[in-house]
Amino acid sequence: MTTYDDDLPIYISIYDKKPRKPRAPTCTLTAEEKRQRACDIAKKHYYNHHEKINARHKLYNESVKLKKINKEEI
Repeated sequence: MTTYDDDLPIYISIYDKKPRKPRAPTCTLTAEEKRQRACDIAKKHYYNHHEKINARHKLYNESVKLKKINKEEI
């Protein structure tokens, strides 16, 4: 810490650090290949958990219907 004539210390921020070097890219896929891979993963998950997802959709649709009915009553 350096002091000046008025003996007040200079504020040095803890955020004044050297910028870090960016990481080297590890994925060699193109943007289109990444989108296709994500799509394949989503499809695989959907078909492996088909019953669970259908049950979730059914509960959601019932809740929407109940909200619609409650609005109409008011």
